[in-house]
Amino acid sequence: MSVSRVKHVANGDPFTLTAISMGSHTGTHIDAPAHFFPAGSTVDDLPLDTVFGDAYVAELGPVVEITPEHLRAAAVPTGVQRLLLKTGADSTLSPEAAAAIVASGIKLVGIEGQSVDTVSEGRYSAHRTLLGSGVLVVENLDLSAVPQGYYVLVCLPIKLVGLDGAPARTVLIGVS
Repeated sequence: MSVSRVKHVANGDPFTLTAISMGSHTGTHIDAPAHFFPAGSTVDDLPLDTVFGDAYVAELGPVVEITPEHLRAAAVPTGVQRLLLKTGADSTLSPEAAAAIVASGIKLVGIEGQSVDTVSEGRYSAHRTLLGSGVLVVENLDLSAVPQGYYVLVCLPIKLVGLDGAPARTVLIGVS
């Protein structure tokens, strides 16, 4: 990402203006199905009722690759549709964990890592399984100060027409 000042009131300009250049998967971001599927929906087509609503943060502990066993051990409540996985690390999802998430009916999964897949392997099976089944992916979350439990998730990607993903302002609101 690069940031450059185009105009600045301190320099006598009538206003301040900053140019920003970055990839569509910079910082906390959401992946749309078009990230891996040419006919997949783009970020401007994502349903708002999927990126906003009740969510569950599951604390898995430090793991490199999240497996179905980690998901079972976290005792994710039945019926959760938005699941955020807290590991405190740059964790990825095993192909089996991605399949288990799809089978459970979850509509959105989020991780603290930069990718749900081990990018160096180049297979991208977790992305393909999740996005191919309509499960949205949020990556590069900061859950460091968030205890396990229920929250209201607000994950609003920048509405950029036709893109495969977008940075998203993502917040959790505690419920009592």
